[in-house]
This record gives sequence, structure tokens and C-alpha cells, in this order.
Amino acid sequence: MSELHEISGCDNEDRKADVIFVHGLGGDAFETWTHPDDPNAFWPKWLGEDFPQVGVWSLGYVATKSNVARNSSKNMPLLDLAVELLELLSLDGIGSRPLMFVCHSMGGLLVKHVIRKAFDLQKNNQERRELLSQTKAVFFLATPHSGSELASYADFLARYFASVNRMIAVNVSELQLNSHYLQDLLEWYSNNAVQHGIETKSYTETTKTKIKGPLRKIVVNRSSSDPGVPGFPSIPLPGEDHFSIAIPSDRTKTVYKAARKLLHDYVLSGTPVESPDEQHELRYQHFLDSQLNRDTLFAFFGTRNDHLIPAFVQLDLADAGDVQDEDGLSEEIFRHRSGEEVYSTAEEALVKAIVKKKKVLVIIGEPGGGKTTIIRRYGTNPNLSLSGVETSFKVTYLPLQEMNDKDTEQITLVEMLALFAAPEKIDASWLEGRIQAESSLVLLDGLDEISDDEQRKKVCQWIAKSAKSTTFGKATFVLTSRTKGFRQAEQQALDTKTIRCYAKQFNSKQQKEFLENWFRAGNICDPETEPDMVMSFINGDGRGWLKQIAGIPMMLGFIAFYWERNSGREQGEREKLESRGDLYRETLVQMLAKRDEARNLSPPISAPASMELLKPVALWIQKTCSKESVEKSKFQEKIRKKLKHVPVNEYCQWLVKRAGILDCRSEVLEEDATGEYEFRHKTFREYLAARAICDMDEKAFESYLDNELVPNLGNQWWSEVLLFFIEMAAPSQFSKFILKLFDSQKNDALFAEQLIFLKRLVALATGDPVAPFRELLEKQGLTFNRQWFVLDCLRIIGTSQAVEAAEAFKNTLPDNNENRELRRKAAEVVDFSNLEEGCDIEEKVWQSGIEPGMQYLFFEMRNRQGEQSQQDERLQKGVGHQFFMAKYPVTNRLYRRFIACLEEKLVEEPYSLKRFKDKLQEIASIGIWDGVKYQLLDYLYEKDDQGKKMALTDRFRSRFDEDRRFNDNDQPVVGVSWYDARAYCLWLSLVESKGKEDNLYRLPNEAEWEWAAGGGEREYPWGSKPSPTPDYANYNGSKIESTSPVGSYPKGATPDGLYDMAGNVWEWQENWHDTEKRFSALRGGSWFDVPGSLVCSRRDGSVPGSRGDGSGFRVVRPSPL
Repeated sequence: MSELHEISGCDNEDRKADVIFVHGLGGDAFETWTHPDDPNAFWPKWLGEDFPQVGVWSLGYVATKSNVARNSSKNMPLLDLAVELLELLSLDGIGSRPLMFVCHSMGGLLVKHVIRKAFDLQKNNQERRELLSQTKAVFFLATPHSGSELASYADFLARYFASVNRMIAVNVSELQLNSHYLQDLLEWYSNNAVQHGIETKSYTETTKTKIKGPLRKIVVNRSSSDPGVPGFPSIPLPGEDHFSIAIPSDRTKTVYKAARKLLHDYVLSGTPVESPDEQHELRYQHFLDSQLNRDTLFAFFGTRNDHLIPAFVQLDLADAGDVQDEDGLSEEIFRHRSGEEVYSTAEEALVKAIVKKKKVLVIIGEPGGGKTTIIRRYGTNPNLSLSGVETSFKVTYLPLQEMNDKDTEQITLVEMLALFAAPEKIDASWLEGRIQAESSLVLLDGLDEISDDEQRKKVCQWIAKSAKSTTFGKATFVLTSRTKGFRQAEQQALDTKTIRCYAKQFNSKQQKEFLENWFRAGNICDPETEPDMVMSFINGDGRGWLKQIAGIPMMLGFIAFYWERNSGREQGEREKLESRGDLYRETLVQMLAKRDEARNLSPPISAPASMELLKPVALWIQKTCSKESVEKSKFQEKIRKKLKHVPVNEYCQWLVKRAGILDCRSEVLEEDATGEYEFRHKTFREYLAARAICDMDEKAFESYLDNELVPNLGNQWWSEVLLFFIEMAAPSQFSKFILKLFDSQKNDALFAEQLIFLKRLVALATGDPVAPFRELLEKQGLTFNRQWFVLDCLRIIGTSQAVEAAEAFKNTLPDNNENRELRRKAAEVVDFSNLEEGCDIEEKVWQSGIEPGMQYLFFEMRNRQGEQSQQDERLQKGVGHQFFMAKYPVTNRLYRRFIACLEEKLVEEPYSLKRFKDKLQEIASIGIWDGVKYQLLDYLYEKDDQGKKMALTDRFRSRFDEDRRFNDNDQPVVGVSWYDARAYCLWLSLVESKGKEDNLYRLPNEAEWEWAAGGGEREYPWGSKPSPTPDYANYNGSKIESTSPVGSYPKGATPDGLYDMAGNVWEWQENWHDTEKRFSALRGGSWFDVPGSLVCSRRDGSVPGSRGDGSGFRVVRPSPL
């Protein structure tokens, strides 16, 4: 017989509420909730002490694990137990007051049966109806909503062994994993809990539980512990097993604090919602939860999460450098130059926008880079509170893909928000009041998901109009987009006070933290040892591409999937992983088949067959649709003819992730509130569309080249598809793409930003990418611009075949001034695996063998005829001085050779690391560089975050070496100080002289730099006209938003052939900027600067130790060589 035990306050007729503790299988009304190391740690009693106005009860009932256990004859099916418990509650007068259940394990299933039984009987039974309405909260602890693997295993044994069959208790048999019985109960609760105002909270175990002897298992896995209520998923508790999760050792533990909060917030203060405002608030918050929690990486485990995602690692945001203060000065520009911390958390960035009274915070990032995760953290908090801001914020949310087909002149923001929330019947007037609140936040996610360029600009104007409206004067807007979706045109259209930030990739420390949390939360692999193994795998030889993408949160999740499936296999048995496309393929296979197989289920069709069905659909959406979501009927029609043996409705139901349903299996698709389908993540569709292009026959592919691929180069809607296509394309397809592009007029019309993107495509090509470029160079009549670009592509490829092609082309060019730049460009193409000594490539042009591809051009400072009096005094003093200056700023590729030498990875370099360290110590000791003894030593021996002296490699490594905006091989190195730049020159000198000379190379002084840039007469490196435009330099008007690969602006080169002398990066000079010797001089302007900074005579300076994201350097070599 079951019994309700009185714990505290139960005899108080004026009590405000009741709490009932319900144990699980094999549990006890007291032992289940008492800590084994402290008999007084019985937390139902704590709850009574903290809330004396509440009655606390503990249910005891018989539920043994086997039929041979004591009292096993009294075991009852859960449904019968539920009927009995309902009667007990009635006899003790429970149900007339607000009620909360705390359930462990199977106890949660019993409580759901009780609630459902009350629902079934409410029509004719006042007590049951009252109990249903008074049930305010259910607190689940390790409840197997979808069953337990252990129960399924016991059932499996029972099928084959009669002795086992006789031992299995009735309650164990009810817990089989994914049984229809449990799925029915799960679906009922998920569909009715919110409707009846039942607040749900759930926690789950993360540590294996000792079962018997050495056997340890996760009793209730993450997927099964999910109660299925939209916005209320199960939260893993690190370090807790199936039993310890129910016995907090003190009042500070998470479980107790959560139960206490649930009781206080939803039971004691949980009176029935009656006012329309409260009803709207509740419905709208549940709507936000369902929308924002439907797309998390953790759902790949088969579960969903709320905003308390245990694997979440705080993303850093990098300031874009365009925040204008009231006096017109730019605070962020000073921070970029000085090297002060330019990163902030998502919350800090939002606070900054609010405090500075900026209307829009724009968060820009890569696909899978965490933009929507930030939106989710803002949006799933009903009353968002921010440190440093007194008031809380009312949040509204709109995914901007909903604006694809809307007339921005005819629909207001409020009308659009109401239209999106129409399924919840939210009044437009209520939404308007919400935005007009004292503090409100309008979340606008995914500008890049508007496919049409003109519509995207109109939407930006629409946002700006709303933001500037006096109606919404107290609102702050948050807008997210991929980089390609927020370019110059969009920025100009968003004509309001704005802060832009970039979602920064995870650094190595964050990657490891993410993996630890991921493995712990998903109960896969050992969270203590596996993350280090994964990090070693990522950083292994030949996996530079993997290291490049591992900082993207979604990509790191994909890598974790791959590792889980392959970690136990020998190298030759692992699935191929050579590109980003392979990583996507493996993830989709996991979603389309492997997850089902792991749950002993069969997918309706094989993973390869599913991929074949989805590829043409993805390409159809890419080509013909203006938004990501498509009508269900159209989607199904596209696959119906090819789906042979499975009904299309059944297959689509398997594909689609539906809110509140836990038996969804694949989750490749989502069904939105309007019933339309869209791919779970935009990049899944882009990958499949690219795969479909690669699979085309020759005739179809050539037609697609003409009509889609070439015309859409530069169209942001196609950018990711093109990236996927190039890295997966057959060599013949790549060749045809390049030849078709150069055969069209498209190449001549590309802006610098698009040419930079095209070079990125070339870097991804596999096989023999040289062939089409060799063919182009052999063509007659190819324009200079096209020849120059072809040679630049060969330089990027950098193989022996590329060198041969460039050399062959160079040999066909007459050695005259007309072909000078092409001959020099051809000489830059070197085989990085087979370096040679430096050499003269023409008179007065030296090419270094230590710095592959870097050329030094000869200069002699002299007076301009008739203009001696007008020249700068510094230039006059330098008349007759000769020197060689590097053609480009030092790139990441070259600077990393310096770092590799310090790490002793380049053993072929003919100098001793000890010689470098000794010379550096000597320079620092007597102040050779800065004139101050030991100032350089202070810099060199600065302490790291752990208080340890930094190694030289860490001291000199670029501060942005892991930041994808700045770390491409051909981008100029940034995040290096004046000391770092001079150390590089010292290293270069020692290497070339075999340790004998320490000043063969140095930084230029300002007189040298200005002469080389302007020749004593030009306003800009290219001449006095035109003024800077995006075709001539990378500055803030170019809207590149980062550094660009060196040499990307041939129009902006000097007549002598120096590149990037204006914009891209400020360049450190050897001399001081001021007479007090506080600031080292800088020249040239940078990617974040205004056009005035690009003037050849413009001077600036910064402290020698600053390491900003706009400061780099180039090198000079005194003449003669």
C-alpha cells in the first residue's frame, strides 16, 4: 500500500501550497532524498524550514526492480499506482492549494500519469479538475521520459532466458527505451503542460552510475531525460550520477536552489493568469522559447536545450572600430591602434550600445560562428538584466528571412512582429507597448538570409527607420548577419547610430573548454582525456585546414561528432576527413542514419539515398527561392517521384524536427510556425547544393556554369555554395569554372572585395589547379589586369607546377619597362618547399631566399627639379641616400617562419637560436633600440595569465594569430609591436649572414618610407588624384572590415611597384614619433582609417609595446646589397 508521509507543515490548514516528493524504481520515501554521508541532509525538511507556510510530503510506494525482491508481490503497474495516488491526495486534502511535485527517476512518470488521469476525469469530478488546475510545477530529476537502456537490455535478456523473464518486475518492463507506451505519455505531457500552466524543470545525470560490481552505466541518457516541453529541456548536472542527483549535500547545491526557486516563483506566487497582459506575456515567452531553442548543436544528440546550455563557452566579440563619440572622435580607432583589448562578451557589447545610446548593435560572423547563439542568450530571458544597466529589458524577436517577400513600405515593424507571432495570437498593440517599454530589445536575426541584394538594402532602411522612430525611442536593436550579408551597401542603408562587432572564433583554450563541456553534456567520450586528444588531432601535420575552422563553434561540434565515431578506430579505418565538405558529409550521415542505428532503430531509407534525395532539393531552393523556407507541398513534390518504397509524408516526418516531439529522428529539416520546411541550418543546404553541382554530368554542369555559377560570383547568396563547390569539385570542373570566368566579362567587373574572394576560392582548389591558369597565360590578347591576377593565383597555389608555369610565362615577356610589373609578379611565384638563395631578378630588384616571394626594390632619395624649397626638411636631409624596400608588408606566412625558428621547427635555418637570444639580451641591456635600459627586457619577460614568464615564441607571436579575420597566410601580420617588428629584422639579418651581422635588415625611417611612398611629390602612393576609392586601397570606405591579402590593390601601387603603402596596415617605422621618445612612428593608414590617413605625408605614432589589429610593418635593406 502506498503512503504519504508528512514531513513539514502538513497539519497547517492555512498553508499556502503543498510539495510532494515522489521517489523512483527501488527508491524509498526517505532514503532517496537523504545524503548517505549525513543523515541530517534530508532536503525535503530543508524546504519546509525555508518555507514554513508550505506543506511538504514524501510518497512511499512499492516499486522493486525484480520479482524476487522483498515486497515484490505488491508491485503495481504505473497507471494503477497513479489511480491510488490520486485517491491518497484526495483523502489528505491535497489539490485545493497550489501544488508542486518533485520526482526522481520513474517517479516522474508516475506523476505524469497522475496529471493525465486528473485530466481524463476532470469533466465529471470536481476534485480532479481542481487538482489539475492547482498543479503549478513539476521538478524532474533523471526521469526516463523515453525509457532507459538498462530496461531495454533487461527486456532483451528476458526474450532469451526464461529465468530472467520471471525476474523482471512490471515497473522495469514499463521503462523500455522508446516504447510506444512512454512515447504516448511523453507527447501528451509535452502538448498539455504549458496549456494547463504547469511549469516544468528537469535535470539529468552526466556521470555513470555503479550498477553491480564493475558495471557502470548512464541509467537515463540525455535524450530520454528531456520532458519534451518546448523551452523546458533537461539540463545536465556535471558530476552527478543517477542517484546522487537527488541528494544535494547542502542548500547551496544546484538541485536544491532550483527547487526552491521553482516553489517561490511559480507555486507560491503562481496565481492563475487572468489579465490579458499576463496571458500575452506567458504566451509570447513560450513562443520565443520555441523559436530560439529549436536550433542548437546539442539537438544532434537527440535533445533540446534552453538558454542554460552547459557546453556554452562565452563568445568574444571584436569591435569593428566605427563607434563615433559625440565630439566626432572614434574611441574604437584609438583602441585598434593602441592594441588595447578590443574584445568584449555579448552582454558587454550590448551594454556599450545602450550606454552610448547607439540604436543598433550589429553582430557579424561566419556560418556557424555563434551569432544566433548570442541572440538565443538575449531572447530566452523573459526580463533580460544586464550588468551596469538598472532596468531589465522586454525582448521581441524576428528572423529576417520573414522579410524576403515583404513590402517594406507597406508593413511596420509591429505588424511584422505580430505576423510572425500569429500562431500564438499575440496582439499588435501589446507588441507595440512592449517595444515602447522603458527598456526594450528588438532582436533581428539573419540579415544574410534575405537573398535579394535590393531587398536586403530596403530591409536595412526599414530597420533604420524603425530605430530612429520616436515611437521606439527607448528600444535597442540587435541585428545579426554573415559578413557577406552586411557589406558597404547595407551599412549605408542602415543609416542610424550603430555599433558593429564580429563574433570571434574560439581560441585554443576555449576550444578545449567547449569539448570538455560537450563530451560531458552528451555523455560521449571521456571529458577528462578526450579533449586533449581531439586538440592534438586538430593540430596534427597536414590538417591546417581543420585548425582554421576549429574555432567556429558549429565546426567544432562537427569535429566532436567525427571524433566520437572514429576515435577507437585505426587510422586506416577512419572515415576520410580531408576537407570541410568531408566534415559536413560525416555530420549528415550521423543525422540521417547513425543516430537511429545507435538507438536500435532503422531509418526509412539509407543515408546515401537520403543525400541523393536532398541534394537536388537544396539546389532548387538555392536557385529559385528567395528565402530559406519553402511550402511543405512543394518540398514533398520535389522528392515524391524519387522516393520509391516509403510514403513521402512518413519520410518527411522523419526528417523534420518538430517542437515538443521527442521521437523525431533525423532533424535535418525544421517545420516553422507557418508549416513551411527549411533546412535545420543554412549551411546544410549550401553544402548539399554544392554537392549536387559537383555530381552533374558534363552537359548539365557547363549549362550551370553559364547560367548560375559565373554570373553569381560576388552574390552573397551564393558565396558559401561556391566555397563548398570549389573544395569538392573535380579538377576538370575547377578548370572549366576558371576558364569560363576569364572568358566572360565578369572578371573585369569584379571589385577588390570580390577578387579577394576569388583568390580564396583558388586556395581551396584540389587536384591540379594550375592547368587552367597555364592555359590562360598561353592565350594571346589577355589583358594586363587578367595576366596579373592569373600570376597572383599561381603565387597562392605555390606548387612546383605553379612555379614552372610562371617561369615559362616570364620567359615569353620582353625585358622592358612595359612588362616590368608582370615579370616581377612572375618572379614572386616560388615553391615554398624548395627555397633558394636570394637573387637579382632584374637590375635593382632583389628577391630574398629567406622570405619566399618577397622582393626588395631599390630607391635613391633625390631632389625634384625646381621643387627643392617645397620638400620636407627630412627628405632634403636624405638626398643621395640609397636603400632597398620590401614590395609588401610582412605577411603572416613570413612572420610564422620567424616564430617557427624560435620554436626550432625550421632546423635548416643556418644560425643558432642562442645567438639570437644573446643579441636580443645585449640590445635590451644597453637600450640600443629604445635608448632606455631594460625597458625591452620588461617587455620580453612579461608574465602570462598564470604569472609565468612568457616564452619568446609567445611573446613575439601575433596577437591575432588565431583570429580568422587577420590570420590568412597572405594577409599582413598584425598584432605585433614595434619590438616584435625589430626582432624580426634582427632574426632576418642573423639568418642571411649566418649569425655574423645583426643589422642587414631593419625598419624604414620616416624619410625613407615617405620618399618610397610619394617620391617627394605625390599626395597618395598612386598619385595626387584620384582621392582614395575602394579600387585603390583598403580603408574604412572599402568596407572589407579586416586586412586584405597583400597586393590586392594594383591600382594603388606606386609607380616604382610598391604595394599597400596606403591603407591595409599602419607600418612601424624605426624612428620615434616625438622628441620625448614615448611613441614609435607609424605610417600609411589602415583598414579602419579615414581617407585622410592615406596621404603619404600623414604621420602617427603609438607606444612601442602596443599590438593593435591595424599595425604591421615592412622591411628595408640598406644599399649596397
